[in-house]
Amino acid sequence: MKIKISKRFDAAPKWLQAYLTLSLLPTLAAPLAYFGSIFIFDNPPNEALGWLLFLTVNSYTFLLIGAAKLSLRLYERFLQALWAFLPQIGVVLLLSTVFIFYDYIA
Repeated sequence: MKIKISKRFDAAPKWLQAYLTLSLLPTLAAPLAYFGSIFIFDNPPNEALGWLLFLTVNSYTFLLIGAAKLSLRLYERFLQALWAFLPQIGVVLLLSTVFIFYDYIA
C-alpha cells in the first residue's frame, strides 16, 4: 500500500523523495523533544535564553516540514538539485547558531 503524501512529492524524482524522507525522520523524535524541553526551565542561566532554547527545540519539527515543502517548490520551479538542498541547509545553520549562542552565553 502506497501512502500518498502529496501530488508534488509523487511527481518528484526518486532521489529527492529519498532525501526529503530522510530529512523528515527527526520529526519522529518530536514528542521526546517536547517532553525534554520542559526541563530547560529547571535552572537556566538566563530566563530569556531559556525561552529562546525552548522555542527553538519545539519549533524544529515545523521548520523541517516547512523546509521540505519549500524544497519541493524550489525544485519544481528551477529543476536544479542545489535549490532542493538549500532550505535544509538553512534550517541546520539556524538551529546550530541558536545552540552555539546558547552555549556561549551560558
